[in-house]
Amino acid sequence: NFTIISTEAKTITLKGSFRRKDLYSKVIQLKNGINYLEIEEKDFPTGICRFTVLENNLPLAERIVFTNKVNQMNIKVKPIKKHYLPREKVILDIETTDENNRPIPANLGLSVVDDKLWTYADDKQNHLISWLLMDSELKGKIEKPQFYFDKKEEKADKSLDLVMLTNGYRYFEPIPEVLKTNKYKYLPEKKNTIYGVVEDEKKKTVKADVFLVGTSDKKILKQTVAENGKFYFSDLNAGNSYKIIAKSYQPKQKLKIRILSYNLDINPLEKQKLSNIDVEEIVKEAEKKEEVIKEDKNNTGRVSKPAYSRSDTIKNKSIEEVVVLGYSSMARNKSTLASTTITSSIEIQNPNVASLLSGKAAGISITPVGQAGANAQIRIRGEASVTNKYPLFVVDGTPVENFNTTINPNDINSITVLKDAAATAIYGSRASNGVVIINSYKNGSSQIKWDITPKSYIAVETVPYGRLISYTDTREFAYPEYETTNTSYRFDYREALYWNPVVETDKNGKAKVEFYNSDANSTFRVITEGISATGLLGRDETTYAAQSLISLDAKIPQYLTRTDQMMIPVVIKNNSSETRKMTMDVIVPNHVKLISSDSLITLKPLESGRLFVKIQTDEIINSDIQFSVRSGDFRETMILPFKVEEKGFPHQFSIISNKTEDLKINIPEHINGSFYSAYYVFENAALQMFADIEQLKKEPYGCFEQLSSTVYPAIFILDYLKSAKKINTATENQVVKNLKKGFQKMLSYKNSDGGFGYFNSEESDAALSAFALLEFTELKKYVNPDAKLMQGLSSFILSRKTGNGLFDVRKSYESKKGYSEYSWSRNMYIVYALSKLGFKNEIEDSFQVTLKRALVTKDSYQLALLANAAAYLGKQKEYDDLMKILNQQYEKKNTKSEISFTGSEGRSADSETLSLYIMALQKDEKLNQLKMAEAVDQLIGFNGYFGFGSTQATTQAIQALSDFFSKNEKLYGTEKPVIRINQAQTSPMMGLSSAFKAGENNISIHYSTQKGLPYKLEYQYYTLQAPESKGIPVTMETKLKSGISKVGETNRMTVTIKNKINGQLPMTIAKIGIPAGLTLQNALLKDLIDKKQVSYYEIFDNYLVLYWEHFDAEEKTLNLDLKVEFAGTYTGKSSNVYLYYMPEAKHWNQGITAKIEP
Repeated sequence: NFTIISTEAKTITLKGSFRRKDLYSKVIQLKNGINYLEIEEKDFPTGICRFTVLENNLPLAERIVFTNKVNQMNIKVKPIKKHYLPREKVILDIETTDENNRPIPANLGLSVVDDKLWTYADDKQNHLISWLLMDSELKGKIEKPQFYFDKKEEKADKSLDLVMLTNGYRYFEPIPEVLKTNKYKYLPEKKNTIYGVVEDEKKKTVKADVFLVGTSDKKILKQTVAENGKFYFSDLNAGNSYKIIAKSYQPKQKLKIRILSYNLDINPLEKQKLSNIDVEEIVKEAEKKEEVIKEDKNNTGRVSKPAYSRSDTIKNKSIEEVVVLGYSSMARNKSTLASTTITSSIEIQNPNVASLLSGKAAGISITPVGQAGANAQIRIRGEASVTNKYPLFVVDGTPVENFNTTINPNDINSITVLKDAAATAIYGSRASNGVVIINSYKNGSSQIKWDITPKSYIAVETVPYGRLISYTDTREFAYPEYETTNTSYRFDYREALYWNPVVETDKNGKAKVEFYNSDANSTFRVITEGISATGLLGRDETTYAAQSLISLDAKIPQYLTRTDQMMIPVVIKNNSSETRKMTMDVIVPNHVKLISSDSLITLKPLESGRLFVKIQTDEIINSDIQFSVRSGDFRETMILPFKVEEKGFPHQFSIISNKTEDLKINIPEHINGSFYSAYYVFENAALQMFADIEQLKKEPYGCFEQLSSTVYPAIFILDYLKSAKKINTATENQVVKNLKKGFQKMLSYKNSDGGFGYFNSEESDAALSAFALLEFTELKKYVNPDAKLMQGLSSFILSRKTGNGLFDVRKSYESKKGYSEYSWSRNMYIVYALSKLGFKNEIEDSFQVTLKRALVTKDSYQLALLANAAAYLGKQKEYDDLMKILNQQYEKKNTKSEISFTGSEGRSADSETLSLYIMALQKDEKLNQLKMAEAVDQLIGFNGYFGFGSTQATTQAIQALSDFFSKNEKLYGTEKPVIRINQAQTSPMMGLSSAFKAGENNISIHYSTQKGLPYKLEYQYYTLQAPESKGIPVTMETKLKSGISKVGETNRMTVTIKNKINGQLPMTIAKIGIPAGLTLQNALLKDLIDKKQVSYYEIFDNYLVLYWEHFDAEEKTLNLDLKVEFAGTYTGKSSNVYLYYMPEAKHWNQGITAKIEP
């Protein structure tokens, strides 16, 4: 029903359309006032329709309407029973019908998840129906789109109509070229196509037979090409390797194969039914692209090599008009072919095939010729009457004339001789004198090799790796199959029991699905959605329960510390129909004290009760705890992970070197059993940049800077490992995959002005954006950043430039009174970054003004930045002047680096400065490499437990070192050190704790040569006294409101952080240890960000980690309301606060103790 209000009488046209297709049009005479109109809804499809009022073809008013919402597919999923046992097979009957309850076939996706997990799911996301019918077609964000299609919601229909009133429609507009020509340029994609032409020596097209040979799957596809010589194959597998072979219809005609395109989505040899397709234009464009690729081949160099796969998951191949040729081996007792096969490695020892076959097979005649060096003649089944009396040779599936019978016997896997009519049936009249089939080793390094002499007149073209697109195999969901529901203990607690993206109902709308329950006693939700063959969408949710005769549930804290004492409630329920007497046994790990444990309980049918277990942790443990309940012959067991970590304050140290020396280290009294030490030797000098290649495989996470600290160094390390050939393909692919993931996550920190920020704030940081521009440029080797993104970044940075040549790097919260050294360092970093990227005129005045400042302050960090910038800008004099000052500073050991562009100071700033100095040295071609090696050795000395200091320092150091080691690996020896600790001989990768003692320890490192392979010696221990750190500008205090609380209550933790200096601090981090019996509440933590009390937070290992992008000259107090969940006495890990870019200096707090009563 439509209501149209008009202020005067007039004639209008009402038009209705669906996705720009007109479905309704009616001329209406309106009267002054309210006009009513009814339109049959059944004439419209399901979805959003647009109705427009026009007068003289000009739109006056318009709105969108959701029509036929009820016209959906009905999906009914019925478990054959409502209650199952754990591990029991579940059978689901699925039925699909249309809106009139008539059966229809459909494609469905189905998943089965623990209902407890589903209750935590984000209900703001789309499902299939809401996305396809509504959200994908509306502008703006739709909150809780599922709500509008929930059949249980009474207000859903009215609310949906309100959404139609308040949201616009998204058009899919053709590009101007399509509007002009009324023809589309882009087609549905075909998988891996090859389009080419067969030509003679004069480049004239030739009529020929063209064979596509899969050298891995041993399949041969044949096309007979017309006079134009064109051929086309599609649906190739990138994991296979291919050769294209052509043979002319004319005898003794030399051929050449020319590939026209590897990416043509239309078969130009077939007549096209689509009227809006210009086949000729599309083919020409594809050929042009291939020519460009060939021209650029020498410049681009690198082609990504897909992972090799022997299997092809594609079941249905659609390749145009091909014939499969070849000889398939069969079991000898089933074969009717007259054949002889030679496969023994002892038999195949003669390089001459004729000699090899002599005496090995009946019916074969070998006639030697008198001429020395000539090949013997082979006859099968005696003298033939036809002119050609020689057998046909087939080498690895390809017929070859004039075969050279002198071959390497080591390349032959088997030789088969066909002697009857089967040879003619398979290979035609050419095989009338028999066939000799020679197969090379399938898995050998040679694979298939072609020995085609010039006389064969057959053209061969290899399809190069990297030209076919590699498709990921369809994911298959793995789940266990249980033969019985009985088990000695429970360990299978999968949250997702089953997933299948393609469940097909038949023409009667029926399907059946089977899977097995986990060990959980829980309710499971079956979620099904899909589309019918007629285009109807549908969705269904249903539940069923799984319960054992006796259910057992126990929860323990995820993270414990040594000496924690806890009371564990074990909930037992009798799900059977009879009263049961039950006995509970508890098995705890070694070094865990079982203080007390209830053991007996009697429960009526469906009754539940609790037994309590009291334990205390005495040592560091990573094991399991087991609870078992017995009743008659039935036993139910639960095993839970049990992890205990050290209490107190950690002290962590690393020694890295590659020279002979004697060291003395002092180990104070520490917590018994907390000391650990080991060392390892790097296989080459460069690998001391990163202890383990596994670090490269870690997935990036965190804020922009944290993501960069994982992604950016990985680029340089990967470049080095590839150049040195010290990384395998699988690891390289994993690293590149992580680089791409990290890049995508970093994009979430991009702001509308084109710049980037450390956290999700609307204010971009100019210096960080310059860093991002450098990083994304390096990433181009492995990721493809959008050109608009890079241009937007550059434009944003340059837009922050002021009239005096400086960049406005200060944030809104920073003082505008004057430029601090922090602001100067950020300006100089921007100049360094832009100069490295090739900017010149745009930053000329910026370079000059910052150069004057650096020459006055002689700050080593700033001098090093500008020395690199001078080299990039081609300013030799300025470079020489800056390097002269830096060289003197390093020679006299009087460098000073006040603050870096990220705000780091101390050791981290020194490491950044030295890295930049080494990069500047590398730009002097006349420099003695040994002098640079001295600077590198000094930088290596900065590498400790925290890497090279801050994340930025580590990135700069790895960039400098990777470039140095790629050119100077030979400067270092290959000898491993001999290390003695207190006279005790040690070995790499073994625990050294027993060799150390409290007090002074003597460590002797000996190399027989001056320098050898670097080693890294680590040792750590815990004490009850905090590590001493000087010059920390920030402190922290943590305390609980109540020392004693009860399970179910809330206990408030107050965190007070003080800034000790009169000024702002750069990025600051607080790591707060939470006692194991207390848990954080995510909703309250999100409030901290919303109220701008913190910039960012993370939770891991029972630490709450809080970030501040900057810390003002004030005291901050945070109130954390913790849920009290587990009875016992718990001590949290020691808390600390520090500047993010100075991780070596921390202020520590003793771990908080919480006593919790049941």
